[in-house]
Amino acid sequence: MSEIANDTARALFEAHVKHELAALGGDAVLRTLAEEVGKAFDWLGTVTLNQIATRAQIVAVIDRYAIQFRIGGGITELAGEMSNAVFSSTRSEETRVDEILPPSLFEEFAEKIVALDSARREAIHLVTQSNAYGAFVTRVLKRGIVDFVFRPLDKAQSGDSLFANLARRVPPTVLRDLEERIAARLERYLEIHRERIAHDSEEYMLEALDERAIRTVADDVWESVAPMRLSDAFAFITSHDLEDFVVLGYEFWLKYRKTRYFRELSTELVGFFFDKYGDGSVADLVSDMGVSREMLVGEIQTFVGPVLAEAVTTGFLESRIRARLAPFYASSGVSKLLSEAGAGDGSG
Repeated sequence: MSEIANDTARALFEAHVKHELAALGGDAVLRTLAEEVGKAFDWLGTVTLNQIATRAQIVAVIDRYAIQFRIGGGITELAGEMSNAVFSSTRSEETRVDEILPPSLFEEFAEKIVALDSARREAIHLVTQSNAYGAFVTRVLKRGIVDFVFRPLDKAQSGDSLFANLARRVPPTVLRDLEERIAARLERYLEIHRERIAHDSEEYMLEALDERAIRTVADDVWESVAPMRLSDAFAFITSHDLEDFVVLGYEFWLKYRKTRYFRELSTELVGFFFDKYGDGSVADLVSDMGVSREMLVGEIQTFVGPVLAEAVTTGFLESRIRARLAPFYASSGVSKLLSEAGAGDGSG
């Protein structure tokens, strides 16, 4: 700390330090914070967003912290550990699904999903036209038809099949060869007519999965899931699965934030934000975000108050005040002012 040679300057310095500590200690600091926040809100009502920030500045912040910032591995590790803590919490064993998702809210979700007719039709079309679906339907139809022809309708009645009489008169090897040939022929037939089968499947699914059917399925699922404990619902995936999802989400974000799409979209959204709020007062913007001066004062008093109190108790705050003020009172300018003041009033 700078040495203060002038006795008067040293006395003023000590008085100033006590004044600052008094203003920042006990209940006084809470009153000071409330007053300063109020003054700041009043001032923000007189300035616009365009006066205190630019689009380029905000875009640069996004680039620094959303795109270029290197996210520490500890964050993903912590996310995985906290997710596992949720899974293993006794609260999850005591809480039901319908306590988290109330029935009334489920009703709203279900109604909205059922109303997405265009999305439902497009989803069905994409599924039925996919190669995977075609292969699946071909296999199911082939297996079903072959079983219908060569297998008994009831396992308890071994002779009850279309080829039951033939099976009693020919060797098993001949029957197996016949089954393989028919299966191969049937598979070839289904492959040739895959497009028509897919088209017919699409038409049938559109008819079967109408709004009423989807709502019925959703209600049936809800009736089964709603009374479940969260721990039972969580049991469908393991803690390792959850950790893998966290890692996958992390990897996705690292790559997505570097894409041209994210950069251009974020810039476009910043422009939209400034178009909407740029000429309005910052106070109105803060209010639209749902933040009031009372809310801000309350949170500052909750978190800043105890920190300052501890800083006073440990002497940290006083040491910082002294370090900030000492250079001023030790300066030649202050000594000169005090000397001139002393000469002016006839003292010294």
